[in-house]
Amino acid sequence: MNCEIRVNGQLLPLNVWGGYIIAQKQDSQRDPSGFVFYRGHVSRNGRVFLGRAWGPYSRVIFQKTKFDIDVAPKGWMIGTRLGKGNMVYLEQDYSGKGSNVNKRAKWSQHNLIESKMQPYTRANFIQDEWLATQPGTNY
Repeated sequence: MNCEIRVNGQLLPLNVWGGYIIAQKQDSQRDPSGFVFYRGHVSRNGRVFLGRAWGPYSRVIFQKTKFDIDVAPKGWMIGTRLGKGNMVYLEQDYSGKGSNVNKRAKWSQHNLIESKMQPYTRANFIQDEWLATQPGTNY
C-alpha cells in the first residue's frame, strides 16, 4: 500500500525489453497469497515487463498505480509453467505513460467491473484490517 517501486533497469535498444518488476510463484489453488501493489508509483528508468507468471496459480495485482516508465506493450510474460486460465495478472485504476493496455497479454485482466474486482479488494484479498490498529498509520 502506498508503495514506490523504482526500476533501475538497463536502458536497452528500442526493440529490446529488459527485466520484470515482479515474478510471483504460486503452485496451489488453495494458497490465497499473491502480490498486490495498491496506490503505488512505478518510476525511474528502464524498459520492463510488469511481471512474469511463475506457476499455474500466481497472482499479481496493480491497483490505483501510476506507471511513469516504459512498460512493454504485452505487459506480462509466461514463465516456465503454464496455467493461464488460473492466473490473475490484473491492472485496475492505473495511469501514466506505461499504462496503455491495448496490447497486453490476452490472459491478463484490466479495468474489471466492480463485482469481478470484489475478490481482490483490500478487505477480501489483502486482509489488512490489522493496519488500522497500528500507531502512526494513515489508513
